[in-house]
Amino acid sequence: MIYKYIDEKTQFGYESAVSLLEILKEHDEDEFKNLLEEIKKNHFRKRNLMSLISKKGR
Repeated sequence: MIYKYIDEKTQFGYESAVSLLEILKEHDEDEFKNLLEEIKKNHFRKRNLMSLISKKGR
């Protein structure tokens, strides 16, 4: 589901993806770390997304 928001390539989509990451982090730290690494690896060129992730202290 998170990739649906990332693939929208909109600020709202990126903010929604980051919100989902925050929820996942609260419930499953290991899965959060794995997903975050995958997102960073596959979407590093999406500067707005990476900026939002960085602002949230990832």
